[in-house]
Amino acid sequence: PASLCAAGAPGALANEPTTATSMSGLEPLLWECIRLLSAYMPPSGMILDAGANDGSSTAMLAREFRRHTVVGVEPTRVNVKRALELTAGLQNAVILRGVLSESSG
Repeated sequence: PASLCAAGAPGALANEPTTATSMSGLEPLLWECIRLLSAYMPPSGMILDAGANDGSSTAMLAREFRRHTVVGVEPTRVNVKRALELTAGLQNAVILRGVLSESSG
């Protein structure tokens, strides 16, 4: 629910953009979820972005958690291509084409 991760104030995180990108209205919600998660993250490790879609969330996670490896997994070619573009230059981001389950959803 939206109340769980309500949109936070711009600039709450060091790398938070001030304008929306490909995620449009969902981006503030994702930034708030990242802010909430950051209190519980270990100093380093791996983050799995299952169903990475166009890679927006993978890129956001990689920018915020630079000491973590962020792996985005996405089954569709067009989304993998876009995700690779969005994460280009982020040394800690990896995009893989694949599925994690045989059922959708």
